[in-house]
Amino acid sequence: MIFPKQQLSNQRGAALVISLFLLLILTLLGMSVLQTSTLEERMTANMGDMDQAFQRAESALRWAEANINADTWFVHRYSGDPGDSAALRRSEGKANFAEDCGASGATTAGLCYDELPLQAAATWESYKRTSLETADRHIVANFGLTNEPHVVIEYSCEVVAGGASECVYTYKILARGYGDDRTTQVTLEEIYRTE
Repeated sequence: MIFPKQQLSNQRGAALVISLFLLLILTLLGMSVLQTSTLEERMTANMGDMDQAFQRAESALRWAEANINADTWFVHRYSGDPGDSAALRRSEGKANFAEDCGASGATTAGLCYDELPLQAAATWESYKRTSLETADRHIVANFGLTNEPHVVIEYSCEVVAGGASECVYTYKILARGYGDDRTTQVTLEEIYRTE
């Protein structure tokens, strides 16, 4: 069958326009899927890095506990008379701790004490957190990692309920773990008693 020329000229490329429109829609859908998968990949990587930082901080807490239990720097029990004052108990327990978290010497790096009990002022808490980042004021939990976790241990002698002069050696452990990306950080706190 032969179509008249006038009927063919009325089409004016409608099929081409429709095809291009459909191609544009498919391209936009493809780009949307690509962006979504890229975003999900980044989220997964960030979650993995955060989990790694958490595991490192948790390992640093356990490492600090083991050192408190084994190291001679940490007094587990008061050696004096049970009736001695809390001041005597405190002075024996804090022998290797520094009020400045170790800025005065390498032997006390990361070992802090405050004369206040563990429920200390916000400024002291902020000071300890800053110590986690300051080179000479924290302990490095040496696991052979690129971004080693940092630890600060605060000593306190908490008064035992019912005992007017007795206090129990208590340690607040502050551990910060890092992911492979150092900007990923997790900070954990724990109160640990040995008696």
